[in-house]
Amino acid sequence: MRVISGVRRGKKLLTPSGEDTRPTLDGVKESIFNMIQFDVAESNVFDAFGGSGQMAVEAISRGATSATVCEISRAASDIILKNIKACSFEEKISLQRKSAFDFIKNYRGKKFDVVFLDPPYNKEMCDKALKAIIGADILTENAVIVAETSANETLNDGYKTLRLQKCTKYGTIKVWIYRRLKNEDCSISGEL
Repeated sequence: MRVISGVRRGKKLLTPSGEDTRPTLDGVKESIFNMIQFDVAESNVFDAFGGSGQMAVEAISRGATSATVCEISRAASDIILKNIKACSFEEKISLQRKSAFDFIKNYRGKKFDVVFLDPPYNKEMCDKALKAIIGADILTENAVIVAETSANETLNDGYKTLRLQKCTKYGTIKVWIYRRLKNEDCSISGEL
């Protein structure tokens, strides 16, 4: 696993061992960043289920100004810290050793422009996280959310002010891209 583009291009990153963390493959990560390339520069990023922290590191390498990573696992959060230090991003990436849901519920800081959701598969955690995020009002207007699920999971087309822009299957996974719209633009029926 490596940083694909930007100021730390080619930098190798560590991954937590074991079955609990499943890093996004480099090819999928590159596709994700190609889809959101115009949203990343000068953005405030939230990586809700950090794993190795690679999505936050990639975003900072590509010009995001700040990132927050949540990771509840001690082993994984130790790896994230090592990756942050290896890239000299200590001033730009904040690690929160807590549940993403606790963080979202209590967050009162600067709103996020880009959010990455890559929780454990087949536990409906993306759906719960999307609902928690929109309920907590932690997004800027026009924010983008990238959610990764197993290929057999299904998410909604909309979550109040979020609208699905694209859903792409990559083998055994799906990547869902949501955009936050202005309230007056959300007249689609079936909102949650």
